[in-house]
Amino acid sequence: AAYDEALAVLDQLQRAAPAEDSTSIAEYRVYCLLALDRRDEARQNIDGILHTNPLYQPSADQASPRVQRIFREVRRQSLPKIVVERYTAAKAAFERKEPRAAQQFDEVLALLDDRDLDQASMLSDLRAVASAFRDLAKAVASSATPPAGTQSAQRPAPPPDPPRTLLAPAAPPP
Repeated sequence: AAYDEALAVLDQLQRAAPAEDSTSIAEYRVYCLLALDRRDEARQNIDGILHTNPLYQPSADQASPRVQRIFREVRRQSLPKIVVERYTAAKAAFERKEPRAAQQFDEVLALLDDRDLDQASMLSDLRAVASAFRDLAKAVASSATPPAGTQSAQRPAPPPDPPRTLLAPAAPPP
């Protein structure tokens, strides 16, 4: 098997490939690296795949049980860090008042439910915080967008004229 040559071809493909193909190319890189017993490089590549798509797992049809086990080990090590990174990005988006912040918090919550994440980890409190921020982001987004059709149909009322006071004649001094 010519795994080194395959890696060279995959490197060339990676440079020119569209984003949707990059995961497949990275996956085949991992297979070649594991076949060459270059485990550290393979683990780094798996970590890169997971940073792009933390929910990624190789299919049972394409990966041997050994490869699936290695992916799972790397996922267990990488997911806590990825969750914190995603939470930090979501919180920054919330602070910038980006409408996508609620979706980012939903993604963090989905990652917290992943079975490969140690549920007894330091991230147990993060679920409550992320959930609260998600709810806040949804509330902010819903209050920021007016109901459909109300913006053009209703014009703001002009400000009332300042009150006019009639000057009463000065009272004679006592």
